[in-house]
Amino acid sequence: ELVKKLDTIVNFAAETHVDRSISNPYAFIESNVIGTYTILEVICKVNPEAKLVHISTDEVYGDIEKGSFKEDDMLRPSSPYSASKASADMLVLAYVRTYGLNAVITRCTNNYGMYQFPEKLIPKSIIRAKRDKKIPIYGTGKNVRDWIYVKDHCEAINLVLKKGERGEIYNISGGEERTNVEVVNKILSIMDKKDLIEFVED
Repeated sequence: ELVKKLDTIVNFAAETHVDRSISNPYAFIESNVIGTYTILEVICKVNPEAKLVHISTDEVYGDIEKGSFKEDDMLRPSSPYSASKASADMLVLAYVRTYGLNAVITRCTNNYGMYQFPEKLIPKSIIRAKRDKKIPIYGTGKNVRDWIYVKDHCEAINLVLKKGERGEIYNISGGEERTNVEVVNKILSIMDKKDLIEFVED
């Protein structure tokens, strides 16, 4: 009933945490794959003229040693989470080609911002530092991530919503690459805390 009344659907719905996907892959398949399929089917059946903006992730590309990914690079997901998001992307593109759906995909880097769920690196680090608890960092902490403020991500989605072309994929980044240990050290510096980093197995 809701989809009948809309001209646009933005699909943010997803399970998103890599570690939880390793311990419980089915929840990610159910939400990210079956959930996306359900949305695609409903649009086709009741409102095929609606535009779909499907929110994906840069995690679908896997790892890269140098440079940046491009939208047409091969997908090499490395966790059940990223595999479920890559699967959803493939479904969206298949519905564009097979049924002519007006859909686009965005793939964004790591978000941060107010009220973020505390399992994510930045809020987890802040909460643990405030409590003077050790902050676990995988491996050597040298893994590099690009960071984007959530409102900047939303502005990019709005742009894609207005100007994105059917069947296209749009990578979104903040241009703020940092190692994990850099991010945590910055947080500790701002909070005037020391010696709370604990390196753990990746």
